[in-house]
Amino acid sequence: MTEREEKLHRTWTELLLERGRQELASIAVESEVEISEGEWGTESIVLGLPPSAHGIVKGSEDVRNDLVNYLHDVCAGNVYNQDGIAERDPHIEVRMKLLEVDEDWQEEMRQLISEAKGSNQGAISEKVAKREGRDTHTYNEMTFGSKSEIRIAQELETRDLLFFPLPLGVRAETGDRWKDRREPDFLVCQDGAWGILEVAYHPDRYEKDAEKATWFKEAGILCVEHATAERCYNEPVDVVDDFLNVLSKHRS
Repeated sequence: MTEREEKLHRTWTELLLERGRQELASIAVESEVEISEGEWGTESIVLGLPPSAHGIVKGSEDVRNDLVNYLHDVCAGNVYNQDGIAERDPHIEVRMKLLEVDEDWQEEMRQLISEAKGSNQGAISEKVAKREGRDTHTYNEMTFGSKSEIRIAQELETRDLLFFPLPLGVRAETGDRWKDRREPDFLVCQDGAWGILEVAYHPDRYEKDAEKATWFKEAGILCVEHATAERCYNEPVDVVDDFLNVLSKHRS
């Protein structure tokens, strides 16, 4: 990218952060912003979105529009027509960003394909979704049960924390597969302390949620916190802040 393209990219990403749109900023920072010159010399913008964001952007017109609108605000007055006059309404074309090609890229893909076979990540959520006739969601090659969970995952990524989304927990007590397995939404490690953050959907599921929390606490994971799906989607920063504050009190 040229220096001006990098400035547009940086400003766009930081604007999203300033507006509290961390989930969009996580897409923006992996994107490409290119200034393209048309046949008559008028500049336009080509926005290359990363393949990892394809499912989110394609599945939500609001996400796509917000990304483009924020970039439009940054580029307005900073790209020019054939006469050198600043464009107040620059055209923005959206496409998928192509990945860089390494010499051994095929071998890397084979390894990823091999590792993906039989993954336990999100296994229970996928089975439940199929039974209920709905789809799961994919973000950064990880499976999630909802967009609210993706928001939390994106926020945890910004904290550089070790976390496991929808891992399969097994404690063979009864010999019954469904009773001996649980899938926490997020298993998080912070400075040696382990905790679970659950995205709650049904306020009337208290007994089931409490039973699930007890199952983990009996194994020694004492920090099990719940947050509503609505709050996780709208306030992921606050949800993670509150969770990590509680988890910090469980350090040995």
